[in-house]
Amino acid sequence: METEQNQWATELREMPSTFRQVLRTKDDWAIRYRPAQGEWSAIEVLGHMIDKMWLWSHRIERIMREEQPLLPDYDQDAGVREQGYQHADPAVLLEQFQQRWGHFATLVATLPSSALQREGVHSEFGIMTIRQCIEAALGAFSEHLAQLCAAQEAAVLASEQVGVTKVNTHDLLKVEILSETQLAEVERLARVCNESEGLDIKLNWNILRGHLRIRVTSFLYYEDGLLVGFLALYQFNSDEAEISGMMHPEFRRRGIFTQLVRTAEALCREAGMGRLLFIVDHHSGSGKVFVEELQTQQIEMYEYKMTLDKPILPGAFETELVFRQAQPDEVLVLQRLMVMAFNTPEEDAVDWLKAENLEAPDARYYLALLNDVYIGKIDVSLSEYEALIYNFGILPQYRGRGFGRQMLARTIQELLATGQQRITLEVETANKNALGLYKSCGFKESSRYDYYAFDITKNREFSR
Repeated sequence: METEQNQWATELREMPSTFRQVLRTKDDWAIRYRPAQGEWSAIEVLGHMIDKMWLWSHRIERIMREEQPLLPDYDQDAGVREQGYQHADPAVLLEQFQQRWGHFATLVATLPSSALQREGVHSEFGIMTIRQCIEAALGAFSEHLAQLCAAQEAAVLASEQVGVTKVNTHDLLKVEILSETQLAEVERLARVCNESEGLDIKLNWNILRGHLRIRVTSFLYYEDGLLVGFLALYQFNSDEAEISGMMHPEFRRRGIFTQLVRTAEALCREAGMGRLLFIVDHHSGSGKVFVEELQTQQIEMYEYKMTLDKPILPGAFETELVFRQAQPDEVLVLQRLMVMAFNTPEEDAVDWLKAENLEAPDARYYLALLNDVYIGKIDVSLSEYEALIYNFGILPQYRGRGFGRQMLARTIQELLATGQQRITLEVETANKNALGLYKSCGFKESSRYDYYAFDITKNREFSR
């Protein structure tokens, strides 16, 4: 007569094939789409199930060896994040999934019936028997299979929403607001492109992530579900737009990026803009070839990206200077500082920064006060790889008194205290005062960006 354990084991061995059939491995967009902030994509659900099988196997093995062992809970979101499942190869994960579930099935099949009532003590749920551990694992399968399917269906619905427009071909998307999944795809493509040429392509991540609400339109080109081309069109004013983009090294010289630029240029012509500015990493051979063939004109504008090398911080700070994180109800203060410190038009400041920005988990907005007077601000955009400092400004009447150095030093301290390993900022090379300040705090030039102008009014149509 077949034991209960063998019936469970048979059921467990069949489960990986169900996941394999359901996961849309040929649709990279669908499996990596996160339905909402804090929710997992389909491929992250798969990764979590791999973790879960290891955990339940480990728990049962402990209960068999020890008397009522403590079964600690774990942070499943942290596990998924630290394993990097969002960027993993689905074929590799499916193989790991098969192995983990196979091991668990074998473990269950070899358990004697007398062991099913052995107990452990779960840190949250209290006493758990081996039988309950197995039933929990079986129950988790149905729950997470439904979660995986729902995430993929949400991806299909999201692709049909306003703001995601198919242009000419199903491979090219025009997107006004990038989803978390699309941001992850762009990050993955950037890593490939940067590593191939030793670059650090400027993509204005603070804008792409919505921390600074400059109008940006993104164009994404897919081949068999893989993002291979990306172009971002940043519109800082009504007269011109800045372009930054990249192509997967294996898909270059096929006219794909030319198609992206043509699409972006048509949008600018329709909006009545006069000029496009191409941002090119100074060491990008492929980027320079492209803008040269486009017959652009390099302009007298360069930027450095600077990376914190060895922090040089003051031994003491001005005690009267208060430096703290801004609160959502201080958004008007931040907007006003943008107007006064950067000469930003007031309507732009209102459009670019909203109260909800201050509540974003991957952004920081700091204020400096002297004798209860707001004198400066500094913003930070956080990612998995770096913290980018930007919009660093002080009111004109308070400049040259050391407050900027203190603000920057305090920001560095705050970021280092949270475990940030890479802290960066950008500065125009013509801004000698800022350049000197950053160097004095331990920043070094790590990249240079050149700007090339393409005059739309003098060119009837883009050609290459």
